[in-house]
Amino acid sequence: MQSNKMLVAEKHNWGLIGYGNWRSVTWIVNYDMSYTIVTEHNPKKEALEQEAYPFPVRNTFYGELEKDVFTALQDLLETDPWRIPGLEIHACDGEAWKIDYYSVGGEILRSSGEVDYIYGEEVLQRIVGMLPNTGELYDEK
Repeated sequence: MQSNKMLVAEKHNWGLIGYGNWRSVTWIVNYDMSYTIVTEHNPKKEALEQEAYPFPVRNTFYGELEKDVFTALQDLLETDPWRIPGLEIHACDGEAWKIDYYSVGGEILRSSGEVDYIYGEEVLQRIVGMLPNTGELYDEK
């Protein structure tokens, strides 16, 4: 049985990217509390030298949120406003995000908008702070 997605959060590396560095991480959190995390990295230099490399390198992780974490995350997703009107974010590298919250039927209920910075956006920063982290997300395997 396939679960309905509740949240899709994409994190993009807008900093300097070299061999083996992470490019993006995508979290898909479902209404049954399961989640999938997909990471993308540049290949390591050694892999490039062998000329037999995937580009980008993808890793996938699976898990399940604890009930209290899932409930707290749902509450945050319902919190207004996601973005502070008039807040200007001045940055030129770092991490950019796109976050979408879906109904059980698959319609987008809320969105952070196009991929962009969320520095200073309290609700969005709290949402991403609740996303699961395996401790291996930023390491190329």
